[in-house]
Amino acid sequence: MTDQPQTVGPYRIVRTIGSGLMGPVFLGTHQNTYWAVRLLDQKLLVASPSVNRLVGDVLHDSLVRYREIGADPALGSYVATDYVEARALTRDALQGMRSPARVRFLRSLLQGLGALHKRGAVHGALKANNVLLRGKPGAHEPLVIDAGFLYVVNEFNLPRLLRSALPTMAPELVEAYLSGSRQAVDKILAPRIDVYAAGQLIAEVLSGQRAFADLRSGDELLAVKRGRRLGITGISDPMAQIDLAALDAAVRAATEPDPARRTASIAELTTALDAALATRAA
Repeated sequence: MTDQPQTVGPYRIVRTIGSGLMGPVFLGTHQNTYWAVRLLDQKLLVASPSVNRLVGDVLHDSLVRYREIGADPALGSYVATDYVEARALTRDALQGMRSPARVRFLRSLLQGLGALHKRGAVHGALKANNVLLRGKPGAHEPLVIDAGFLYVVNEFNLPRLLRSALPTMAPELVEAYLSGSRQAVDKILAPRIDVYAAGQLIAEVLSGQRAFADLRSGDELLAVKRGRRLGITGISDPMAQIDLAALDAAVRAATEPDPARRTASIAELTTALDAALATRAA
């Protein structure tokens, strides 16, 4: 759909505010409140078994709140969330944010994921495109979006997924997606999936470099992911406030290709991140 609708469910649409693999996002109003309303293309994604557990509550300041997941008779499924003024997590947006501040930013993000896991849900697609930045430049706070939705892999969208979503995932989840089986994906969903994605995101945020980019096929991506753990490289600003060796070890443990040997929980990864901060390690 290319035209902006006038309404989606009970929401009056004001303007388009974004788009992505999951579909267009609109600014909507309902009951004198602004909401972000995203249409969901069922050919591209489906809800995970636990997504409805995320509706209604503010689980953590770092997680966007889901108001409802509904269906419009003419337009199909949609999800309505809090509307928050924020920017995309890009290299340019992080300019001016020193490494210790980035670590604290990432720690807040991890706390949000921990709250999600306590609710019995898994994000399943954590990546830079699903994290927004709030607050002033250099002192941003994270906002994690799009938790609980799973991609549909087919000939149409596999090239798009290889450019964006699949490179951010744990190897066992990549393998499940490439099998084409929804049951295989559902079966593999667990907190360790998000631990891996969080470890990769930590490496990317601190280094400014995207991991596993420019791989041309699912088989190539899977082979590379199975043979490589990530580390912390390319940090140019002073690291006096951070134990770089501890930070590197935390990322390597979180991105262990074998899930049985990987950091078991977001809580453990948070503890490891805390240990890298000199104020906590001293």
